[in-house]
Amino acid sequence: MLYGNIIIMNADIIADITSIGDVKSLTLTCEKEIPAWSLAHYCRETISNGVKLTILHNMYNLLFKKYFDFAIKPHTKELNPIISGGNYSKNTDFNEKDLIRLEYFPFDFWYNIKYFVIPDVLVKVDGKWLPIYQQHYRTAIVLKEVSVESPPLFNFQGLGEVIENIRFGADRENRNKIDWENKQIKNSLDNSEQFIKVSKMLNDPNIPDGCKYYLKDLYLSTLKKQFEVNNSIGITTKKIDIVN
Repeated sequence: MLYGNIIIMNADIIADITSIGDVKSLTLTCEKEIPAWSLAHYCRETISNGVKLTILHNMYNLLFKKYFDFAIKPHTKELNPIISGGNYSKNTDFNEKDLIRLEYFPFDFWYNIKYFVIPDVLVKVDGKWLPIYQQHYRTAIVLKEVSVESPPLFNFQGLGEVIENIRFGADRENRNKIDWENKQIKNSLDNSEQFIKVSKMLNDPNIPDGCKYYLKDLYLSTLKKQFEVNNSIGITTKKIDIVN
């Protein structure tokens, strides 16, 4: 009975962490006709970046709650279940000897998060390894729709601050190119608060310096990649809404 209670408690911790924040829907379009391979590349890169930004968000919330034991499975997840709207297996039986643990292999841990398409990051809670990102989680990034008609449309749904970072990529760091677009959106104040929250997160004195350095590197490099992929096909925002 005690074992069952522990499992429920573990699940509750992950559920709490992965349900923090608004979920937003974002519709994007581009300024020109693009070939099918460019559409596929854009979807792949944006989903990968969205997953990593959501993982960063979840890691921060776990670190804030004093969970420091992270690991990564040494392979990348398949992208197809996200594109097709399916789910990954919810299996949580992980063999510790097969994991790359942050405590013992920090460089390998962060390198794999940065360069895997879909990294599989885990946290140890009461002796059990649990995934901090899965596709059935409330705040997971989802590609809801793609239209190949001219101009093409993309609709993504996910954690509000992740959606905002997908919109702007690294331009949110400069902020000098996006003021005009913010003025067209009712919740521009909320957008600014989301940006401040991410910056504050990366400078939180409660986060160990080693983690802070790599979290910031992952965050900035992912924003840069998203800006580049947005810019490559002339992405513009068509609509953004709060889902819940």
